[in-house]
Amino acid sequence: MSAEPSSWFVKDDGDIAGPLTEAEMRHLVMQPSKRTLYVRQGTSDWHPAEVIRNKIAALTNNGIYVLVNEVEEGPFTLTKAYEILQTPKYDDAEVRTGLNGQWVPARLWLSRIDELKRERELQSEGGPMSGAMADVANVAGKFLEQIDKPGAHRLASATGSASGSAASPSRPFKPKKTVPKQAKLAIVIGVLVAFAALLGWMAMRAFNQRHLSTQYRIDARYDTIETSPKSSVPGSIAVVPGQLFRPRFITTFGTATGGTAFAAKVPSRDGTFIVSALQLMGTASGLSTDISAASITQQWKGLELRDSLTAEAATEVAIQPITFSKSARFPETSVYGDIVVCSLANADEFPTKAFPLSSNESQVGDRVSMVAEVQGLETLVHSAIISSIEDGWLIYAFDQPALRLQATNGAPILDLAGNVVAINAGGGEEQGKTFGIGSPVAKFHEFLLSEL
Repeated sequence: MSAEPSSWFVKDDGDIAGPLTEAEMRHLVMQPSKRTLYVRQGTSDWHPAEVIRNKIAALTNNGIYVLVNEVEEGPFTLTKAYEILQTPKYDDAEVRTGLNGQWVPARLWLSRIDELKRERELQSEGGPMSGAMADVANVAGKFLEQIDKPGAHRLASATGSASGSAASPSRPFKPKKTVPKQAKLAIVIGVLVAFAALLGWMAMRAFNQRHLSTQYRIDARYDTIETSPKSSVPGSIAVVPGQLFRPRFITTFGTATGGTAFAAKVPSRDGTFIVSALQLMGTASGLSTDISAASITQQWKGLELRDSLTAEAATEVAIQPITFSKSARFPETSVYGDIVVCSLANADEFPTKAFPLSSNESQVGDRVSMVAEVQGLETLVHSAIISSIEDGWLIYAFDQPALRLQATNGAPILDLAGNVVAINAGGGEEQGKTFGIGSPVAKFHEFLLSEL
């Protein structure tokens, strides 16, 4: 096994997997496991996987994101972001710090980082300061948050002279103003309170991320032997043939088999879509790598669908993938959620009665239903109620406990009128109840309209 510094290795009960890419390592350590996993990079010491999970969660919330050619990349560490932004590809890129930071020009970001590095080096008695890049992260982030706000140019001017001399021949000397001790104390207390609030917010974000990633994960694989016809329960939601499917994704990396897909439409607009979860286009469904949202149109080559209601043989359909570059795999929070969408190129040859997509934002307490094949049950409709909304995800508690949610990733979540309000991304059990988590349709509905 190679032991290059950039390679990753995962040890599970004595068995070592590797060398792995960082993406492959992340996928393994984020999977639920009753055994303790250990991780190392290159020939470094072994560390519990929980340490890596915490670092991944912290990086997701507080890392550096880069927007280039309308494609969002990251999150990166400060050092990695600084390195890649030196290349010509990123000349016109934008940068933000954390999930909710302001987008600013990369050139401005780089210049501020360079300036802060120089300041830190000067402060360390004239010599290079160890860890200077990491030391400037918080200061750079606070500065960048102000760039697009009123008075930003005055702020940039005031902070931009910090590394210069105290007085310049081109400006008259002005005596420094003194600040009373009481005012200084008040300022210090205010800063400490704000810092404590920031730490609390960051801790809560990290907790939510770990909570979602560890409690709400489901196996994407479905049992291909289980092909018996299903039924929908009597009531307001009746499933008909041509709506719900077991998909097989044909890609340049091979065939991905797993999860659920469904036919969808936008009311009052032409066109039929097949919607599922982005996580299925990767290692969760048997591929050697995860296909990124930005490369879907290049990597997704075909689709086979087996009707969940009739259990008839799979049918290959002609598709035109749609790029939702701002989607991402659960549990990573993204603009559009964990989704993948294609249009049917020859809808007349594959007639469907598509579920309508809703643009309405769901609320806690709303009654919903997941439409999917669930192991051990003949019905396709499973009632639930929205219990919370965390980091943009809908979390819903099912009426029936102990549902086996395997391979329900990508299933539609319907409101009482039968409109799709979310796409199922994960599930799990907590305090005796079965929960699901979904990507709200409202997050990407407007973008889909622009593609019609």
